[in-house]
Amino acid sequence: MTAAGPTAPVGVVLGTHLSPDQTARLAALAEELGFHELWLPEDYFFTGGISSAATALAATHRIPVGLGVVSAITRHPALLAMECSTLANAYGNRLWPGIGLGAPPALRRMGLKIEHPVEYLREYVRGVSRLLSGEEITESGRFTFGDVRLAYPSPSLPPVFMGAIRAKALQLSGEIADGTVLGSMSSAPFISWAVEQVRHGRVRAGRPVEGHRFPAFSFLCLRSDRAHARAALRPVLAPYLKIVGEAGWPYTEILGIGEEIRALRSVDRIAHEMPDAWIDEFAIAGDAEDCAHQINHLLDAGATSVALFPVPFEEAHSTLSLAADELLPRVRMSERHGDLSEEP
Repeated sequence: MTAAGPTAPVGVVLGTHLSPDQTARLAALAEELGFHELWLPEDYFFTGGISSAATALAATHRIPVGLGVVSAITRHPALLAMECSTLANAYGNRLWPGIGLGAPPALRRMGLKIEHPVEYLREYVRGVSRLLSGEEITESGRFTFGDVRLAYPSPSLPPVFMGAIRAKALQLSGEIADGTVLGSMSSAPFISWAVEQVRHGRVRAGRPVEGHRFPAFSFLCLRSDRAHARAALRPVLAPYLKIVGEAGWPYTEILGIGEEIRALRSVDRIAHEMPDAWIDEFAIAGDAEDCAHQINHLLDAGATSVALFPVPFEEAHSTLSLAADELLPRVRMSERHGDLSEEP
């Protein structure tokens, strides 16, 4: 196994379809192989984001570990700030907080709903950032802070990420966050559009256009036969396509395929009838040369890193090892992508 160079802008996503008992082992492997960053999603009701991040941090020594992302609706911002500062102090400030609203279908199952989500996120993310910096907050708004100050704020303020999909939330991320997590259905056209929305927000807030991070998640199936790789991805992508297609999210609407997905109706039909072109937009499939080309395409669209979710899930260990040997050396770096290995 060959470790990738420290500037390779390729990370790994762990969680959801990978059981918790695999987190420590795969996190340690990803660091050993030279992947740039780890991301741990909180996907209800699969794996917890904070507990998974703690597991990954305990199993590693150098690699940054991102929350990608945790819901602002299920925790008071003071509690999330406390959890993040605890992990930052315990593990050398390697935790990257990532905050979003969460998947609406899962939130509905818990009876959770908010009004005015963009303003809700604005207050939430600002509250977390202020507490992590050591500030004491006393105020009442959507959240009540009564003389709240963390006993152990972050040793230095980490980059705070937002998870966002729609235009207003992306623009908010540009205004108040340091990075935007682009989820696992992020095609190159979606990334380009999302980057532009974030830039609008940064300009509106008087912030420099450059410097914002855009980690993009993508499913990876590394196979010598691209047709076999695509076939393995069909049952993985289909449930996601059904959710985002029915919701009319920009992932599918930007590509002009929302109506086609909604017409297919069922996960089984989507899995069997989706054209190969959809798979190539929403995932990375094929041999090392194919996959490197697709990663470079996402980087050229504006992603600052690409975090890979290996498929089939039961072959994650071997897929990551093969990717380190054959895929990462082929990923092109350019000055625009930058050296993301520097300490935040």
